[in-house]
Amino acid sequence: LGVSRGGDWEIQEYSLQAGDTAILCTDGLAESASPKGEFFGRQRLRTTVEGAPRKACAGVCDAVIKAADAFREGRKAVDDITVIGIGG
Repeated sequence: LGVSRGGDWEIQEYSLQAGDTAILCTDGLAESASPKGEFFGRQRLRTTVEGAPRKACAGVCDAVIKAADAFREGRKAVDDITVIGIGG
């Protein structure tokens, strides 16, 4: 979601269909650490998104942020965490 000068970025394009939802987040989410030093990770993120209620994007985004907060067990995030939902 952020851009740095001189970066080498891969461009990917996706088409959303009616009813699809896309969740975008910064790396600070996946890199959130538990008190044991374990990262939240992409797989835990995927599991959280797949298990979140599908009523609205806001619900999915809230579920992701709450899961990462719980995973850190009250510890402050060391990197920014941004989650954006697009679609249903």
